[in-house]
Amino acid sequence: MAHAQDSITLLLQDLQRIFRARLRSVVRYGERARAAAGADKAPVHTMAMVDRLTLEDLGACAAASPSWHKWQLAVPLIIPAAELAAGLDAFPREYAEISGDYGVLVGEDPFAGAQIDQEALRHECEVQARSHLLHLRQGYVAAGGKGKPLAQLVAASAPALAALLRNLARLDGVSLHEHGAVADHTARRLSVDDRVLGDVLALTDTSQRLTPESASRIFPAYLDAMERLAAYVDAWRA
Repeated sequence: MAHAQDSITLLLQDLQRIFRARLRSVVRYGERARAAAGADKAPVHTMAMVDRLTLEDLGACAAASPSWHKWQLAVPLIIPAAELAAGLDAFPREYAEISGDYGVLVGEDPFAGAQIDQEALRHECEVQARSHLLHLRQGYVAAGGKGKPLAQLVAASAPALAALLRNLARLDGVSLHEHGAVADHTARRLSVDDRVLGDVLALTDTSQRLTPESASRIFPAYLDAMERLAAYVDAWRA
């Protein structure tokens, strides 16, 4: 396994070989969220902005992808510059996640001067919150309301919750990644106990284990917090 910096260097060499002068920038993103989750062994995420993207380019990237996987790199998000500018309102949640936690590796800053539409972000957060709530309710029924399946449901929901709460903070104009700060911000907005949110967020670290007894204790407050969150985002105004 190559060292992380060596892997990035090899990736940049591949992208520069494939796109040459059409490669405008490469950024690495998600590092603070990755560190907060204790996911040091998770793949490194990058985004490349290019002038133009062809089928031949995709084929060249496909040929390189086995090496990227071996180097512990996620397949880069490759976006033509015009599509990035046009997509800020179509994918506000995704671009807010990237632009809130990134560093430029080469080239220009793709997010310089970019404005994420707050109403579009609010709408996506509401969809995310309501989907999360429905998933918890349905999962609780499927799990029989107890036992190992309930613990698995709560643990599996943790990464999505972390992303949702980071975006909730961005609606309020705050960029947060450390789980304690994220839980505290959300608890103050929703008037709930930050300990339940912190307990669930801690499960993004896959070394943490949740017992069936703890899941049964956490779940009622967790569900209540998600109901409050869906209502909060629905009523949120800039």
